[in-house]
Amino acid sequence: MFVLNRENMDFPLPEINYKPGNRYVIYGTGEVAGSYYRSICELYGENSIAFFLDSLVKKDELYGKKVISPKELANRADKNVLYYLLASYTSSNSMEAELLNNGVNQSNIISNNKYSIDSFDKLQGTIKSIGIFPPIDDSDVLNDLLSKIELYIPDIKSSLVKIKLIYKKDDHIHKNLWIDIKQEGWNVDDTDLILVWNKKALGDEILKKHPNVYCIDPEFFQLIDTKILGLLNYKILNQSSKSKYLDNSYRFFNKLDEQFKDTETSFIFGLGPSLRQGISKFIDMNIPKSVRIACNGCINSPDLMDKIKPNVYILTDIQILQHDMMLQMDTIAKYINNNDCYLIVNEWWIPIIVARYPFVSDKIIGITENAEHIMFPSPEHRQVYAKAHNVITRMAVPLASYLTDTIYITGCDGVQIEEEGQQAFTYTEGVNTHKDISQKKQSITYFIQHNSFFKDIIEYGEKLGKQYYSLTSSYIPVLQERLFES
Repeated sequence: MFVLNRENMDFPLPEINYKPGNRYVIYGTGEVAGSYYRSICELYGENSIAFFLDSLVKKDELYGKKVISPKELANRADKNVLYYLLASYTSSNSMEAELLNNGVNQSNIISNNKYSIDSFDKLQGTIKSIGIFPPIDDSDVLNDLLSKIELYIPDIKSSLVKIKLIYKKDDHIHKNLWIDIKQEGWNVDDTDLILVWNKKALGDEILKKHPNVYCIDPEFFQLIDTKILGLLNYKILNQSSKSKYLDNSYRFFNKLDEQFKDTETSFIFGLGPSLRQGISKFIDMNIPKSVRIACNGCINSPDLMDKIKPNVYILTDIQILQHDMMLQMDTIAKYINNNDCYLIVNEWWIPIIVARYPFVSDKIIGITENAEHIMFPSPEHRQVYAKAHNVITRMAVPLASYLTDTIYITGCDGVQIEEEGQQAFTYTEGVNTHKDISQKKQSITYFIQHNSFFKDIIEYGEKLGKQYYSLTSSYIPVLQERLFES
């Protein structure tokens, strides 16, 4: 009998129906893949792992195993003898689609049925009761959880959903009717969904048979607490409120479309070091009417905001919803309220933002990230392709490309990718402007993917007759090739 040391387990393996002789392919080469590798080796031996898959192969080997592209599977005779572990908590849907496109049988794909963002998207049924697990014996932990619930699930107060948790001490007084705090246990079977606040409890036997278990421990996965709780808020939203938000998004997108129906030109302002130079060129061009799109942290540079005067502000960085970022979100909300500017966010953010800032409710547009291919959002189809992890390629370029035919981009500098090593460096306008003290180490994989998708979306737009120009030099090849010569 195999026994897994769960104390050292970073990310729990999906449920595996192991039989002697089974061999596994791990799709991914990051932190989750490393955790799966160690668990499989401990349970079934190193020979049980055939190789790794990586969509952008950046290394020949990992842990002594070959790394290949999913596209190489198409011609492999043994592809459906192997089993494929999707080592991701946020991208397993696209991984699964890639495997299926290359001839892998659905029955050979093993994904996370619990804990992940992807599995939450598949959650079915009505939620009436939520359990918090494991029991809590620390007042700081309790207060932190209650603060997060109030911040990210504001609609819990008007819903019929009850939250249950065990707090082993008697030093807490609360007046929330929607949360049931007890000192003794509750029956797990009586809850529709369980939220695990401590990742070390994920291996507990009590959770194994429950179909809806999600981890909200930020040490399990970055920002997973914000994402899961925010998505849960949208899930429990009553239908009339949800319909109102959807109708408003449609109506406000139509107003935005009407406002710029005769506008030829858009400007997209990133946060790279060339932003100030790009703004100077933008001012010199003196185009009377344009769509001007600011993104994420632009608000941190008030002097630049005054020059740009954005009429569209896009937020995709989920950190902005966190408590310690509230001052920045306050400033953005005030700007939206005081200016002729629309706020574009992920659809499920809207109830959280409107609960905090009701005065922006008539200027906020929700867009989903569930498109299965590159597309430009419209009032009727408010979707973008979630493959992009950068605000510019995820929402800014698609939106600008729908509204106008000529798109100028600045502040998207990218990085110089060195052939040696696995790291690259960049810095961001509005955080620190002195390069020597503001360099931020990031994985080179991110920039390779960013460059690749930037190329895909620009070429997609050009096939539709759109024109793209970069106002400033960039390490992103597709932008440098389209450098604007004034």
